[in-house]
Amino acid sequence: MAFTRYWGKDVGALATWDGVAIPGWQEITIEETAAPLPEQIDVTSALATVYEHVEDPMGGKGLAHVTVTVQGLASKTDVTDSGFFSESLDTEAAFVLQKGAGTGKDKFTATDKLKTRGRLHEVATFVPYTVTLERNGTGTWAASLA
Repeated sequence: MAFTRYWGKDVGALATWDGVAIPGWQEITIEETAAPLPEQIDVTSALATVYEHVEDPMGGKGLAHVTVTVQGLASKTDVTDSGFFSESLDTEAAFVLQKGAGTGKDKFTATDKLKTRGRLHEVATFVPYTVTLERNGTGTWAASLA
């Protein structure tokens, strides 16, 4: 089953971290990196007429990693309440981004650490913010059950 990748621009998409809705988010970017497939090692001798390769016994190099960046506008109340913005840096919790309510909707889940939280100066009644969540490992893409 193929999944539709999205970046939080879909109407009705729900984003939570530690079971708490992320307020005022406007854009969410999920960047996943992983180890490449094992490389082929060239063992061709100088006199050979065809190339000879063997599998790399060390496998793919590098670790899987997920970085989630959330950008948005929060109200002054959201920024000072006991919800999402009160979490400490390096706190680990489940991040869930679901394309919408109902069955069969794409859903991304990863247990991430809150790595950075930047807030700019308030503009009128809103505070622009950027939050970065990271995980060594991969997230899970699936169709939601509810």
